[in-house]
Formats: sequence, C-alpha cells, structure tokens
Amino acid sequence: MDRKLKKTLSENLKKQLEANGLTQKQLAEELEIRPQTVNSWVLGVSYPNEKNMSRLLTYLKCSLRELIDDPTLIPHDGYRKISDRITLMEYDKNPEIHALFDYIVALVRENDTGKLREFFLLMEDCRPSGKEDS
Repeated sequence: MDRKLKKTLSENLKKQLEANGLTQKQLAEELEIRPQTVNSWVLGVSYPNEKNMSRLLTYLKCSLRELIDDPTLIPHDGYRKISDRITLMEYDKNPEIHALFDYIVALVRENDTGKLREFFLLMEDCRPSGKEDS
C-alpha cells in the first residue's frame, strides 16, 4: 500500500505543480524545505510528513483527496485531521455551506427529525447522476 500511496501522490503532485505553474524548487522555497525533499515526493520515493502535508495542501489550495484519490491509502489519522482542518477552512470561506450547516445544526437542536429527513432526501435527489450506489 505504501508504494501505491507514493505513486498516487507523485502523479497528483506533478499535476498540481503544473496547474499552478510551479517548479519543484519554487515549491520547496515556499514550504521552506530542501528541494531534494520535494523531488523525492515527485519521484514517488517518499511522501510528506503531517507538518509538510498540511503546509503543502494549504499552499497549493487543494484537498488531501486531490493528492491522494483513494482514502484507503491515507497513511494515518494525522492526515485525516489535516484534511478535516482544510475542509473546515473552506467551510468558513463558503457562505452557502455555512448556511446549510447552520440549518442542519438548528434542526438537530430542535430534534426535528421530519425536517432533517426531508432535507437529506432532497440533498440525495440533488446528487449528480452517473454512478449508482450499490
């Protein structure tokens, strides 16, 4: 699994660098790490520790899922905490998500299971079609 994680991260990091018009050296400078470290990520030799992964996601403004497409490859809970923190940062920037979350919290506090059920059924109907759940 470790090899698959490194390969996946390598491929997606290359895409992120290209999309952001960055070189490995520029990324290393921004993250204040050695260029050899970034190069080892890009080559699939290693992957970032929690601190560097957090800084990498923040700098690239991407999610953990964009770098590691398969959640089963996420190596430990620390990465999940990073992903949750980045998601919360995005939540704070998006007023629509904020409003939806506040609405759900209010329904839970009121213990209004009927409205909660309606809300989630509506959200399920709004999901993009394509893959059906099994």
